[in-house]
Parts: sequence; structure tokens; C-alpha cells
Amino acid sequence: MKGARDALAALLHANELSCSANFAKLLDKCANAELFGGLPDSAYLRKATLAECLLAKSRARCGDEAESAYTDFRNACAEYSRCHTILNAAYALAPSVEIGQGLLRDLSAMQREKGFLFGSQMAGIVGDVLDGESGVPDAFCRLGDRLHHLLVDEFQDTSRAQWSAALPLASECLAKGGSLFYVGDVKQAIYGWRGGDAKLFDEVADDGELLAMSGGLTKDSLPHNWRSSPEIIRFNNAVFSRLGEDAAARDIAETLLSGAPEDVTEDFVARMTAAFGDCAQEVPERQAPIPGHVQVRLLPMGKTEDVQEAGLDALVATLKEDILPRRRLGDVAVLVRTGAHSDLVCERLVREGLPIITESSLQLARHPVVRQLVALLRLLDAPPDDVSFLTFLCGGELFLAESGLTAAKILDWACQERDKGRGGLLSRFRDDFPAIHTRLLAPFLRQTGLMRPYDLVQAALRTYQVQERHPEAELYVRRFLEVVHLAEAGGMGSLPRFLEFWDEAGAEEKVPLPESADAVRILTIHKSKGLQFPVCIVPFHNWSAGPKAGLGVVDLAGHRVLTRITKAVGRRYYEKLAQGLAEQANLLYVAWTRAEQELYAFVPDAGDNQRLGPAPVMLGRLLNIPREEAGLDIGEARACQPDAPCETTAATDAVARNVPPREEPPDFRAWLPRLRVFRHSVEDAGFDERTRGKVAHKAVELLRPTGDESVYTAGDTAGDTAAARRAALLALGEFPELRALAREQRKELQTQVEEMLRWLLERPEARPHLGLAGSELTILADDGAFLRPDLLHFTPSGPVVLEFKTGSSAPEHARQLRGYMKLARDIAHARGQAAEPTGYLVYLDRRVVEPVGLAAHGGDEA
Repeated sequence: MKGARDALAALLHANELSCSANFAKLLDKCANAELFGGLPDSAYLRKATLAECLLAKSRARCGDEAESAYTDFRNACAEYSRCHTILNAAYALAPSVEIGQGLLRDLSAMQREKGFLFGSQMAGIVGDVLDGESGVPDAFCRLGDRLHHLLVDEFQDTSRAQWSAALPLASECLAKGGSLFYVGDVKQAIYGWRGGDAKLFDEVADDGELLAMSGGLTKDSLPHNWRSSPEIIRFNNAVFSRLGEDAAARDIAETLLSGAPEDVTEDFVARMTAAFGDCAQEVPERQAPIPGHVQVRLLPMGKTEDVQEAGLDALVATLKEDILPRRRLGDVAVLVRTGAHSDLVCERLVREGLPIITESSLQLARHPVVRQLVALLRLLDAPPDDVSFLTFLCGGELFLAESGLTAAKILDWACQERDKGRGGLLSRFRDDFPAIHTRLLAPFLRQTGLMRPYDLVQAALRTYQVQERHPEAELYVRRFLEVVHLAEAGGMGSLPRFLEFWDEAGAEEKVPLPESADAVRILTIHKSKGLQFPVCIVPFHNWSAGPKAGLGVVDLAGHRVLTRITKAVGRRYYEKLAQGLAEQANLLYVAWTRAEQELYAFVPDAGDNQRLGPAPVMLGRLLNIPREEAGLDIGEARACQPDAPCETTAATDAVARNVPPREEPPDFRAWLPRLRVFRHSVEDAGFDERTRGKVAHKAVELLRPTGDESVYTAGDTAGDTAAARRAALLALGEFPELRALAREQRKELQTQVEEMLRWLLERPEARPHLGLAGSELTILADDGAFLRPDLLHFTPSGPVVLEFKTGSSAPEHARQLRGYMKLARDIAHARGQAAEPTGYLVYLDRRVVEPVGLAAHGGDEA
């Protein structure tokens, strides 16, 4: 670029051509351009001739050589801008690429160790198993012998990897005289972002090898629409058939794919006409025709937030004034494009007092009762946690309802200037609201160390009278209790461990969808595919289709770089944009064909303005509604008959039941007999050998050596002491019943465990494997038994198995360890790793390490 600039500047000087001041500034900026500086968006880079950039007195002397130099300069600037855009994004992504490469290097080993696969890997693995490169695999023999007919549903969303995996089985079925039957609709191909490739639909039909084995292809279609009313069928026929017309498809392409290569535009037009050319469906003859209603409302053009607010207003008005006086809430489905749109609808309808069901509303972590229960558990685990304290106190379903306070009063109190030395909010609350603290918080704080999470939750439900006040939350409360119980059964019986589990997996827990619930359903168009609803409302059509965040690998000056797919990339950008536009059309088709009897759509009047996305522009051409009209209204909504009145549903009252608060603090003693610590003496609880052994095992599992292991020498006690103390404290925290011990007894147990761990850290047989191996792994043996070695580490020289014991030795210890070693050997051999195992019995009390081998005992003794 600088070379072309210098050549042009030299010609201007040699021919004494005077350029305009702004063009001169542009040339100066190009001379000083840096790698990431970029070029200004100058109009002089878009002039048709150099003469337009010169002063009037010089234009007559502007010859062909200068014009050619200007053309070269302009092209060089365009290429510079293209490369700059690609490289700018590539350099920003380079650290992520390096991190990704590091992760990929260790991914296979991690997957083998943890035993998991990504869903995207499954098709490729199946294809490798069935490809027969190393002879006919057992899986193929088993499946191929049993299968004669193969049916693939939703074929338009099948990826090439999935089809490659299924193709050997399809070929085998056809070779035996069986059949391949695949079903789909390319107009509903909306999973391109998952790899779905609708082009396969026709490619498979033209596969010469499959046709030769099958003897020919039979195509059939379902001409009748048995889902929707005649009005909805005819309306959708009229709208989407236009996409099948060459002129309409080309008009949309020229507007939404402006600047695209001609063949990309032609491919888009061909795709639309092929998919929608015969989309019209016939109305079946019914004994009792279903009345139908279609309403399209045009919304005024504006900013995104203004259009969304207008869509929400139209949604609420349509529901309250038109639909719900005639129909049940459960008849209505609101279809949206994204989770963000779902949240907008959810928030607005809840504010209007309308019961709803969404995918996110069924998540435990989002329910207010569950959220406040978790905040209480966090507070009990860490009383100085002011955030959890305020979260719990400001919860209207639990604390506010029982205390009689308001959220505003609590927040005003919390914002008051603190006196130095008064501590956190909990301490201040105890001083400022002593009666409420004594009645609603102190009982939990006193009993936390003696109660497991499940019992604490049960106590909270009773104390704050959740069942009495919020019977509608019963489904969520029961599911939450079930999750807490399962966590405890899985060894997460302490508050810290349960809260750690909840942070990792709690957000994914959901409540089963109650099919009979009378509530408006809010779901994405992707989730609605294959479903149908009496009434469908599509409130938003401002959907993004451009590959704004798309990434891809491009070739630049002989280098392959990862960058963002923008216009600077050229063809790749427009191909992705065209694919996105096709999916926009398919999304419209899916959304508008879900309705059985009534369809409502609120569409921004965008004209050719793509600021709100391509869908409003596309619909403007397909609907052809004059701007002076507010929309269109087709058919009649179902009306109430005098002899059969419609079922009506009023908005539910969101206010909790009026339950008076408790006058006395709750009595938790009803729960205490369930705890083991109250079924035994305190002395037994502290020094029971089984409990002591469990604490020691847990401490070893949590032990992590610190410092640089490559320069470690025995006797470096500072780091080992800190690591031992940390592991011991964490282990004791895993057993809430130990909190009932006297301080001296608990301290003695902690000291014993710390001494065991410090000794263990000095043992060369154990230290290299602590914190790096799989602790307490569960292995399924050949006989179906589940075995759990204490520590198993697959090293380059072979697996190392350690079994930790407290107390005295016994012959069965060695037999148990040999059984684990045999399993470790078999696993390593199957992985193609060094398989000769090494085993040690580690007696923590006696400070003894005993090596155990397989060879001296025949190798298979268990």
C-alpha cells in the first residue's frame, strides 16, 4: 500500500498536479500507517477518477499514467484494509488459539482419565468404528446383521458427519434388499449452526451407489395440513409461496445480500425457489371445520428497545383483551427467537400477574424460594457473607413474609453509616433487631454444626411456613429437597461441599414440566419445532442473521489464520450471510406454522432498513401491507357459544397467602434424633476408629503438595506443614457430626491427621502421586462389582496404586491391593500404556509403607 502511495505521490509531484487538501491528508496518513493503525474512511478512496481528487487547475493535466497510479493506489488501500481487518482480529484471537492448542494437546488424555466424550465427537467415532478400514468391525457385524430397514427423521437437520456414520448401515440395508426411508422438510432446516446440512436431502437422493443398490428412488409428500385451520393454512400458503417465486426471492437477495458475489446471490435464489416453490398445502376435508384467525400487527419503526417494548405491549393487550376472555392460559404459546427474548416476555407477563412456563422458569436455581434457601445456606456456612445475608433478608417469600419487615426498610438500614468495630451486617442486625434475630436467625446459627443441609432446609421450610404461604412452589421445593438428599448420599453432606456442588451443577437442575399446568408457555422457535398449539403469538421479529461473531480459518499471504468472518474476508462472509438468511426464512416458516387455530404476529415496519435484522425486511416484501394500514386481520377468533360458554382464565393473584408469622422461635429438636452424634456418646463420636479412618482418608484425598516439586528435598517443612493443615481442616469440615466434640478432642484429632499427612508428604513412594492421581475412583470389575482404590495414578512407567490404612495390618489388605493392581494393569494395557503396576500399602498410624507386587503371587490373586 505504501509503495502504491509513493508511486502516486511521485507522479503528482512530477506532473505538478495539485490535489485537494483532504486528499493530501489522506496520502500523508497512508505514508505513516502502522500495522494496527488502519486507514481512515475517506471518500477519496471511493472516487472513480484521480481528477476528482485534484484542484480544478490541475484536472486538465491529469493523464492516463496518473489515473492508472490512482487506481493501483485505491486497490492497494482496499487490500490493506482487508488484510488489516483480518489480522487485527487474528492477533486478538492469537492468545486464545495458543490456549486452545494447549487444551487440545491434553484433551485426549483427560477424556480417557475422566471417561467422557463430547457430543460432537460421537458421529465421527461411530463412523470410524463402522468404516471397515481395519477389517469388518464387530459392531458392524452385529448391527448389519440385524438391520434391514433404516428410517431417519428430521433429515434436513442431519449433519454430514452424522450421515457419514449412518451411510455404511444404510448401504448394508439396501444391499440385503431392505430400505432407506428418510423424512424431512428443507423449509424447516433451522439447525445449520449445529452442522445440519439441508443440501444432503437432495444429494442422498442423487447418490448413484445407493440408487443402484435400491433399484430406484420413490419420492412422496404430504399434501394436506391436518394441524391448522383453513384460514391459517391459506395465509401461510400466500406468504411463503412468494419465496418460491424467482422475482420475489431475487428482490430479497438483492436487498439483503447487497455486495455479494453473483453466484452466491444466484445460489440463494435457487435455494429459496426450490424449498418454497411447492410449499402450498391443501386444506383437508373435515366433518367439522375448525374456525381460524390470523392477525398481523405492524409496529412502528424505531430503536431495538422501542420495538421490543411495542411488541410486549401488543402481546399483553392481545392476551388480556382478546385471547384470555375466551381461552385457557394453557392454550397459548409465545414463540421467540432467543433466550434473551424469552426473558423479556417472562419478566413482562410475570409483572402482569400471568402464570407462565418457560424452560428457564423450570430451573431450580431461578425460583425465588430455592434462591432464598440457598442464600440462607450460604449465610450459615459463612456468617460474614454480607451479600448472602442481604439476599436472604430481602427475599419476599421467606424472611420478609415471616419477619414483617420490608425490603426497602432493610436496604435503608444496610446503607446507614456503620460504627467502627460493629462487624458485618449480621452482627449489626442482631443488635438493631434483637427480637427478629432471636426468632428467625439465631436458631439456625446455633444448630448449623449439628445439622446437615437437608435438615437445615427442612427446618427453614417449617420456620418460614413456605408450604402454607406458597403452595404453588411445592414442585420446586420437593425437587430441591431431592437434589440436597442426592448430594448428601453422594458424599457431599457438609455445607461447604453441598454449596460447591450447587455452584457447579445446581443451575442445570430442572423441575419436570407439568403437562396439565394452566399457564402461558414461552419457548424458542427451535424448541417449538414439531409441536403445535391452539394459539401462537410471535411478538418479536428483530432477529439477527449476520455472522457477526462467526470465526473461521482463512489463508492470508500463505498463512492460515483464525479470524472473524467479516466483509473483509469476502466470499466466505457472504456465503455465511446467505445461509443465515435462508435459516431466517425457515424460522419464520416454522414459527408461523405451529398454530392450530389462532396466529398473532407483531412485525416492525422496517422498509429496507436492516437495523432490526433481515426478518422485518423480508416480511415487508412477503406481506405487502400498505403502510397506512395497521396490519391485517383474517378469519374469526373462536367465540363463546350461548349453550357452551368458553372456559376463561383470569390472571392469578401473585400475592402470597396471608399466613400470620410464628410467635415463638422454632424448635429444632425434633430433627436432632436423626443425627448419628445423638445416638452415640460424644466420646465415641470423637474417637470411633471408623470415623477417624474416614477423616484420614478424606484428608489424604484433599492433600496437595505445594512449591516446586522439581527442587523439593525431604525436610522442607514450611510448605508441607501448610498443605497438611489445610487438608486436615477441610477433611474435618466434611463431617458435621464432629462439631459436637469438645474443642480439645477436635484439636487432638486435627493434630493426629496433620502429623499423618506431614509424614506422608516426606515419603517418595507417595508424594509424586498426591494431587495428580484419581482418588477414590470407582472401577467396574468383570464380575460387575464396583471397586474403589484409594489412589490410582497412570504414569509413563506404569500404574501406581496406593491403599491407605489406619490401625493395624491384616492379610486381606494385600489381597485387596493386588486386586486393584490387576485392574489397573488391564486398564493400562487396553489404553496402550505401560502396564506393569506398582503397589504400596500405606499405614498412616504406624508410619509404614509396604510394597506389594503381583508376580510373586501369580499375578491374578484378588
